[in-house]
Amino acid sequence: MNKVTTREDYVNRITRVVDYVYDNLDGDLSSAKLAEVACFSEYHWHRIYRSISGETIAQTIRRLRLHRASYDLISSEKPISQVAKEAGYSAVESFGRAFQKDFGIPPANYRKDRKRALYNFKSYEDHTMYDIELKSLEKVDVLGYVHEGSYTSIGKTFEKLFTWAFKQGFVPGNEPPRIFCMYYNDPSEVSEEDQRSFVCASCPEDIHVSDGVQKTEIAAGRYAVMTHKGPYSELQKPYQWLFGKWLPESGEEAAHAPCFEEYLNDPKQTPPSELLTAIYLPLKN
Repeated sequence: MNKVTTREDYVNRITRVVDYVYDNLDGDLSSAKLAEVACFSEYHWHRIYRSISGETIAQTIRRLRLHRASYDLISSEKPISQVAKEAGYSAVESFGRAFQKDFGIPPANYRKDRKRALYNFKSYEDHTMYDIELKSLEKVDVLGYVHEGSYTSIGKTFEKLFTWAFKQGFVPGNEPPRIFCMYYNDPSEVSEEDQRSFVCASCPEDIHVSDGVQKTEIAAGRYAVMTHKGPYSELQKPYQWLFGKWLPESGEEAAHAPCFEEYLNDPKQTPPSELLTAIYLPLKN
């Protein structure tokens, strides 16, 4: 087996592990089981996983479970003890410490504040303001994968894109690629199975694609751009403000093109409370 084939084989095996973890957050995630999924020796597979993914498998599982917990706190009435248990914590206190470390606020306060903020916005009592910049963008060539299904599970498609790029040795130019996602549906208007998006990264125009990767472009034009700081689970609120308050009062009109997001820092290296997401709304000229 040559070096290229070995590299591709290793990445494909790690991709199987990532897919399994996303689909089985409440299942058997033991070292022995994951080594079996990867078809690697249990003695060595951790090092291979970390070298390819950039984090340990324990960090991946912890990150994904806490990310899911943040959605559950906002969107469900599950007791915090149940949310903690599903996140892998036997004690509410240890879950609370872990959650506060990453999200900057205890779980109970997070649930109360975020739900109140969403309720107040719908009642037009929330006075939160966001800074909006009007920008003219040049077109950006991108490649990526179509994601079909709930936007809350989109992380799996991002991992698929990153592992494909690693397998190709893809480094566009001297700068790291810009990471985007185009959203084609309003999640409040369509069912989860009908939600569709495109996970992508900037790329050279002449790059060859494979393995189901598609190429397209982010169109040049005028955009209203706002930057949200905080967990991805809270992005609903800035979208509501953008469309419910800013756009009707701005004198601008939305163009016939999807919104997209640009992710300005790495969720593997950044606490959720510090994540930066730029939201782009296309405008008519």
